[in-house]
Order: sequence, then structure tokens, then C-alpha cells
Amino acid sequence: MTNDDVAEAQECADEEKDICEDRITNMEEAEERFDKNLKVFKKLVPALYNQFKAHVPMSELVFLDNGEPDLVFKGIHLYNEVGAYTFAREQMKTNWQKPKNLYVNKPIPATIDLHAGEALMETLKKADEASIVFNGQGTFRDPKQSYFVLCLGIGLGVYLRELLEETNGKVLLMAEANLDFLYHSLFICDWDALLTTAKRDDIKVEFMQSNDTKEIAEAFGGMFRKYNPSAVDGTLVYSHYSSSVYANAYELFIKKTVGSALLGLGFFEDELNMIAQTYKNLSSGKSRTIRQLNDPEISAYPVFVIGNGPSIDKNFAKIKKLQDRAIIISCGTAIDALLKQGITPDFQIQMERDFSNLQIYKYTAKHNDLSSICLIASTTTFPGTADLFGESVYFFRPGLSSMPIFLNEEGERLPNPDPTVTNGGLATALQLGFKEIYFFGVDVGAKSRDHHHSKSSLYNVKDDALPAYMETIEDTTVSDSFTHELPGNFGGKVVTNDILLWTKNSLEAAIKAYSVGRFFYNCSDGALIDGATPLLPSRVKIPESHLEKKAVVADIINRFPVYEKALFDSKWQAADIFNRLKKMADDLVAALDEHPILEDWSHTSKIMTYLKPSESNDTVAMIYRGTVFLYMISLHYYLNRSETEEMTVKLREIYRTDFATLIYRIRDEAIAYYTDAENDDINFALDCKEPHVWNDKHAWNT
Repeated sequence: MTNDDVAEAQECADEEKDICEDRITNMEEAEERFDKNLKVFKKLVPALYNQFKAHVPMSELVFLDNGEPDLVFKGIHLYNEVGAYTFAREQMKTNWQKPKNLYVNKPIPATIDLHAGEALMETLKKADEASIVFNGQGTFRDPKQSYFVLCLGIGLGVYLRELLEETNGKVLLMAEANLDFLYHSLFICDWDALLTTAKRDDIKVEFMQSNDTKEIAEAFGGMFRKYNPSAVDGTLVYSHYSSSVYANAYELFIKKTVGSALLGLGFFEDELNMIAQTYKNLSSGKSRTIRQLNDPEISAYPVFVIGNGPSIDKNFAKIKKLQDRAIIISCGTAIDALLKQGITPDFQIQMERDFSNLQIYKYTAKHNDLSSICLIASTTTFPGTADLFGESVYFFRPGLSSMPIFLNEEGERLPNPDPTVTNGGLATALQLGFKEIYFFGVDVGAKSRDHHHSKSSLYNVKDDALPAYMETIEDTTVSDSFTHELPGNFGGKVVTNDILLWTKNSLEAAIKAYSVGRFFYNCSDGALIDGATPLLPSRVKIPESHLEKKAVVADIINRFPVYEKALFDSKWQAADIFNRLKKMADDLVAALDEHPILEDWSHTSKIMTYLKPSESNDTVAMIYRGTVFLYMISLHYYLNRSETEEMTVKLREIYRTDFATLIYRIRDEAIAYYTDAENDDINFALDCKEPHVWNDKHAWNT
């Protein structure tokens, strides 16, 4: 026998051992393993354990003449009558010859935020000087190595141990649409060994038992966000058996969920400014903050939540006729359309922090009297906006870095206010306790791609005093993004885009959560909104109230307490921002120093414990994490594609140095910025056209 023959024989033996070690060959052995596995699921995965205890399988576990297990349902064998071990061995062999990997788009400095982009630019410059060459986007230096392992279909699970060992995976995500298969796997797969070993080695194992494609896709997206957003690139995808459920879930996951899993992590400049702007807005000790109200007399008053959708143009006369009988909540740019038609809102909702919104409100105030309108705005709103209105009240948006510092009572947080100002309008109506809510101009789409805002809105006004983007958005930006079709509220179809679809879904979630004792009516000629009864504006009948509306509005505002200066000072002191910024920087850099070789991406597991990507209750983590993750996502991409191992080693050391430089830059700039805030000498990292671009001098008092 030649050396090649010996090597081939050993390879075959290794393959045999990989799949068939501790194989189960009869039902007596299978039942013994089942009992053992059931105990480990009771301890480590109790939710599935409860399902197993109540489950009565419809398929049958059988043992073939060759001693291998198979699953049979109505005469059809899952493993083609060759058995689970033989099937898995051949499938794994094919899988390793051509692994299927998920990859992210090539990160370049110009497409990510400023600080991460500049750090990446420096890293790539050093890589070029070190003659490091990178493969193309879809080419991995070692496609078997994967932080995440995504398994579509578990079956009897006999291949799982090899899958984890060969990939050096740190997170195993599994979907199984058929509970029967997962149940039968307890007789065959050594789950006890796999789950116990994973727990010992800090390997995360997640099960998704569902036949709902959307549920599977969203669950996987959440797991990427939870465990390590920086390690998505290179994820190994293993499909154990064909199913339309998995095919559709994977397609949805790739198109929507995997991208959204990486969104919302924030970026340094944005977090920096949200905290600073909240500081400015609340530090005077004179600002009011919202509370949850539940007064029967107030709640009985009808409320109109008004958006800037195109259908509002047909409803101005009706709204004007009823404006003295209903509380009017105007959302964002709807205020200009309403004022132009002689309708004065009672409350104006503002969500975003951008300087451009102050520009818009200054224009509105120049041409209209806003003294009778109460602004209800996020604490992060650009300072100076509230001065343009007669009254103002602030609320906290969940998930923003300023909230963990300054939130005093839960009632200051609006329920479900994102993603758009329309959601903020509904959230305000719910927070104030209103029971009868009417939507006008809340189209969340459009009947025509050429008309997606009110013709009376500022999007149709050309004036140098307005942000330049408003002149072009009506022509291109929105219409080009209309790629979805939805049922219309009054029949027909409506086109919409991703952000408006998200808006619709969030409106529906809020309506469902607060449906008890409330009535929701959709008077908009836009998309159908589940939970809101379609109601033609001509059929809206509102009787006169014994309460005078102005008195009701004044009563509402007076119920909101002032955020006292002493409270503000105590919150800022308790946050201990400066010391925590320093400690976080030291901890993050130490996480790399603890790994002298950086041979894989495992060092990032420690970083996850500091940056907490799925949580929103740690301000300092939120300041760092978006920019840090963007840099790490970028480096993971390039490390996966360095042409040789020698080049990879060089790039790791460049990464180590530049990572520390980025961390300390964030620390130093944040400390300097908040020191300026304390001295009332703040400058904004903000440009009205490109809010992600850093400018050294942007005075607050614009």
C-alpha cells in the first residue's frame, strides 16, 4: 500500500468517525439516548422540552437493514432509504467542497460614518504599504471558518458536531420547521454531548422551531444583532434538506433581516449630539416633560392624528369644519399644509434632531403664528426649536443614548414612537389617554408615484431658506423607493417603500397593543392599516363637547411637570459619563490585548459584553458601539479576504493598533464635547445637508 493509499484510507476513516461516532443502530439504544437528551433539554432548553413532552409525532423513526435510522411519513423517506449517517456523510463531503457563505458588501471609507471611515482608511493605507492583497467580495481565504453557523433544517442532527468542529463556530443558529424531526432527533443525535460541550466552551446554540418564514428570518436577524454584528460576513449556511419554508426564509433574511440587524447600532457623532442636545434642552430647569394621562373627560375628546400624505388634500375642508370639536395632532411637515389651509394644530410632533428641522420651523414661524401651538418633541430635538412655539413639552424616545441618563419616570417615554413622526403622533395620542383616534393623511404610501406629500406642504415650495433636499425629494428620492404594493384603505392598491412599510407595521403594532377601550378610524385614502376601521371623511360625525377645546389643551399641558434643574444636575452627576467613557475605552482595548495572536474572531465575544448590541440601557456602550462595530465589520471583511496567512497576520496587527487609536479618539472627543456642554460652549458635529459629517464649528445658537 502506498503512502497515498494510507492517507486516503485514513481520510475515509476520519469521515466515518466524524458522522458515525456513537451511532445509534436500534430502538433500544435510541430510547436510552432519548431519555438522556430529554433531561438536557429540560435543563438547557426548557421551552423545547415542554413542546417535546406534549408532542405526538405523525412520522415514524425506523431503522433500515443497514442499521441506519431514517424518518418515514406516508411512505416517503427523509433520507432516501440510505439512512441518516450515509446521507449526512455524502452531504457534508459536498458541502466542504463548495461551502455556502453569506457575505456583506465591500466596506469602503466613504460609505460608513466619519470616525469608522477614517480609521478604515488608515488601516487600508497601512495594508497597502505592507503589500497586503485582498481577494474579491465573494472569495474567502478559508470559507470553512465561520463565527456564525446557520443551519436550515435539523433532521436527525447527526452532522452537527462535525459542522461546529470544522467551522470553529461560536454561534450555531438552527431552524427546524417540522417538530416531528426535532423530536425524533432526540433518539439519534447526541444532544447531551453537543449542548453540554457548547455550554462549557461558550458556544451559543439557538433553536428556531417554526414553519413561519418571516418568524425564522426575523429570529435569525435578531441573533446576529444579539451575539455579534461584526461577524456576519462569512457566515456558513448549511441546508440539510430542501423546503420552501427555508428557501423563502433565507431569501427574506438576505433581503431584509440581515441588513436591518446591522442598522440601528448608531454612530458616534449621532450619539454624541443626541446627548448634548438633550443636555441643552433640559438643563435650564424650565422645560416640561410628558406624562401618561388617564382622565376620563380628556380621553373622551376625539383626536385627529394628521400626516402629510397626499390624501390630506381632499380632507382639509372636513378637518377645518371639525377643528373646534377635536384635538388636532400635526405630524412633522403636515403643519405647513394645515396652516396654509387655515387649520391650526393644537399639538405639533417632532422626532428628529437634525439642524434642517430647525431651518424648516424657522421658515414656518416666519410665515405663520405658532404661539397657540404646543410642540411635543423628542428631547434630542435641535435646541432653539421649542422657542418658536407658544408651549413645548419633551418626551424620551426609547433606544436613544440620552434616555438612560435623563429619564426620570416611565411616563416620560413615548410608547412605540418610531420610526417616523406619524408613529410619534399616534404614540402621543395614546400617552395622553385619548380613546377615539382618527387618521387623516396617514397614507403610508401613495396612489401615484408622482404624488406622495400634500400639495400644500413645503416639499412643493422653492426657497433658499429651506433645506435644499426638500426641492428634490418630491421628484426622485421617494418615488424611486416605492417597490412595495399594498391594499388600499378604500380599495385599490397603494405603492410604498421600506420606511413607510415599517411605519405601517409599527402603527399596527401600537394599535394592537392599545386596542382595549379605544376606537381607531383611518380616514386616509392610502394603505389599509390593520386595526383602524376604514372611514370615509364624509362619514365622520363629531358632536359638540361640553368642554371648550382650548381649556382642554391648556389643562393637558399644565399636567406635565417641569424637569427641575436639581433633577437634571442629579441625573448628570449620577451618569458619571467622563469616568465611564475612560473605563470603557480601557476595557475595549484590553479585549484585544488579551488575545496576542488574534487568530480568529473570538476576541470579539468579550467586546460584545461591553457594547451590548441588543440592549439600549447603557449610554456609554451606545456612544461607542455603532462606530466601533462599523470598523470591526469592515476589518472582518478584509481579514476574511487577505490573500495569504502571512498577510492576515500583518493585517491583524494593523487592526490591533488602529482599533486602539479609534477607541481613544472616541473617548477624547466625547469628553471634550461634554465638557463644552457643561460650560455652555458646545459646538455641533453636524451639517444641515449631511448630518454625518463632522464640522468643528457649528454654533448652537443658529
